[in-house]
Amino acid sequence: MKKIQFPGLVLTALCLLFACGCGSEPKNKFFDLEDEVSTAFFDYRVKEITVHQDYHGMQAREGHQIVVAELEIENTEDYELPMGRYDFRVQWGSDEGEYAYPETWYYERQFPHEYSIPEDESAEGELIFQVPQEQREMTLAYLEVFENETQGDAYFTYFAVEGSANPDRVRG
Repeated sequence: MKKIQFPGLVLTALCLLFACGCGSEPKNKFFDLEDEVSTAFFDYRVKEITVHQDYHGMQAREGHQIVVAELEIENTEDYELPMGRYDFRVQWGSDEGEYAYPETWYYERQFPHEYSIPEDESAEGELIFQVPQEQREMTLAYLEVFENETQGDAYFTYFAVEGSANPDRVRG
């Protein structure tokens, strides 16, 4: 009589189940300006994006425009969520190396270098970027990074700049 190795079959089935992906592979997720985005840690909404040559005393560098993203970020975790201005960046073009992180200069509405959002609360503020003047189509990007330094999903909110860099609103 042949014995069936039941624990071995269960282990093999579990290994196949996890090896097939089952949501464990990081994904690129794309959104429009009006969309609310849900990440592993928080939900966020881009309230408005504007483009300027001068913004609260900051002048655009030569050949650049100032892109201001106003965000609302809601902590969906059961702990105080640490955040930083490098959590988001603006990307453009087809090369992964074409991006800008928020400017270090800030005023009272800009998210600071580091901040925390208490459990079940939200934060509103602005991220200010210097982007080459000729760029018209961009994304606001966020990449999940976990405590063990593994990467999760990447989130891209698309927007396009119309016209010159005067206090223009943009379209999604």
